[in-house]
Amino acid sequence: IGVNSDPLTSEGALTSFTTSTLEEFLPQLEKGAFSVEEWTRLECKLNGKELPLAICDYFLGEKERSYMSRHLLKLGEKEEDQKCSGLLVATGAGSSGWYDSACRYLHPEGNPFAKNEKSARFLVTEPYHGKLNGYSMLEGKVGEGETLQVISANDACGVVTVDSIESYEFSRGMKAEIGISHIPLRVVIPDEGNK
Repeated sequence: IGVNSDPLTSEGALTSFTTSTLEEFLPQLEKGAFSVEEWTRLECKLNGKELPLAICDYFLGEKERSYMSRHLLKLGEKEEDQKCSGLLVATGAGSSGWYDSACRYLHPEGNPFAKNEKSARFLVTEPYHGKLNGYSMLEGKVGEGETLQVISANDACGVVTVDSIESYEFSRGMKAEIGISHIPLRVVIPDEGNK
């Protein structure tokens, strides 16, 4: 049950209730007057170690955003060395957050997708455009059963962050493998007539 505990400062885009509307909803909850949506989550292995599942996104890059982030990106048969400010991998739930702001250089109207879509989108943020590079993998889709591999070439303090909450070291040579989790987030949604 998603509750926006601070509606004055938070839009609560991923929540259905405030503390007051939750209290009003409790009788409906007891009657079963709700539905359950299954939102796609992401999984990540960092050098083989499982990180917490992401509801919205993983960020991979330098901890200090002013430093150049470097990595090798692989998906299927394609791979590319990249320099940028980082890499976002987002779910449908995350497509209305940081990913939405960051993707506007490619999609001026945004690029949202459904919270239950069994895929993710990756996005290179602020790619470095020099004379020696031309990128073909600035963005893409990771489908169910696919693995996006990211090999760090960071030379300062690389990190992988989970939903902008937890950070894990992502130093030069470390490998992150990101895919669609088989464990969705089950979210209670009030029936239309009971909102």
